[in-house]
Amino acid sequence: MATYVAICSMTSDFLSEVYGFIHYNKNPTGPSKWVGSVLDVSVDGYYDNAQRLADFEICSKAVAMLSQGKLKCVFLADRSPIHCKYPDGGLNAKVMTVKPKWK
Repeated sequence: MATYVAICSMTSDFLSEVYGFIHYNKNPTGPSKWVGSVLDVSVDGYYDNAQRLADFEICSKAVAMLSQGKLKCVFLADRSPIHCKYPDGGLNAKVMTVKPKWK
């Protein structure tokens, strides 16, 4: 009988109206690689602001290089319910007690 292990992963992709999915390499003569991240949540943790800023910086450099400095990036992110998830055991200000329970 086969056993299956569920892996929760998070990904980020960068899509351009002009260039399609963004690929980048610091060395213009070498092969480029896909810009974005694939994270295994159980190992790498959640896709946080630090990782997002690093990905945005790489994508901005790629678009600047591809367009020879003529284009700049505007980043749009979706607001799906999965992005509102708090880590297990994390603090959530929406459910915290604001006033003491005693009178």
